[in-house]
Amino acid sequence: IFAQAQASAFPTCFRSLLIVFSMRGLVAVYVVVYADAHGAMTFPRPRSAADGELAPWTRWAYPCDEIHKGADCAIHFCESTSGCQGACPISAHNGVKNALNASNGQACYWFSNGCTIGCKTCDGTHNHFGPHGDQRFLYRGMNASELRKKNLTIDNPWNPPEGYTLDPSSKFGIKSMCDSPSTNATVCDPRLRTANTQAECGGPDDIYYYSPWRAPGSAP
Repeated sequence: IFAQAQASAFPTCFRSLLIVFSMRGLVAVYVVVYADAHGAMTFPRPRSAADGELAPWTRWAYPCDEIHKGADCAIHFCESTSGCQGACPISAHNGVKNALNASNGQACYWFSNGCTIGCKTCDGTHNHFGPHGDQRFLYRGMNASELRKKNLTIDNPWNPPEGYTLDPSSKFGIKSMCDSPSTNATVCDPRLRTANTQAECGGPDDIYYYSPWRAPGSAP
């Protein structure tokens, strides 16, 4: 199994993950220290790589040369609807050092939108659940501006120390994507959660409560 890690900037796109298995067990494992962003299988070729056989992905190659210029050789994390052909590059396997192509299409971007636990279907629209992004947090009653004035920093805001709470003035309201979800979050232990671990399970500041990873196997 070969897996690709799509990165936001070169050269981290080369920091991929390679795992080789044999019938007798694990033969070799090579795992890089760092990979930043999305990933996708490259061998066997995933079904989500179908657009790799279409333009503009067939026109893309790295490194840049007289034929491949601009967006047809640029590597970047794409958040628009054009010039995205270099977002999921993989090895060209042509014997040329560092050569890449876009034959995996947009496989590293594949996911389903609007899927929450206990629902029968995804709504296909929402990327986050409820008003996400407008929430603000306080540390020991101080907002970000006050913390900067005191020159105080929090090393890991995803797993902050005690005293980190939701600002009640935030515009907030995480909710399920269906009216009557059949289950609640089953992963509530902070030791099993990697982000926002200080939030009480199901509380108003538990912003990932309805996310698929909070009740594995229950999201559509």
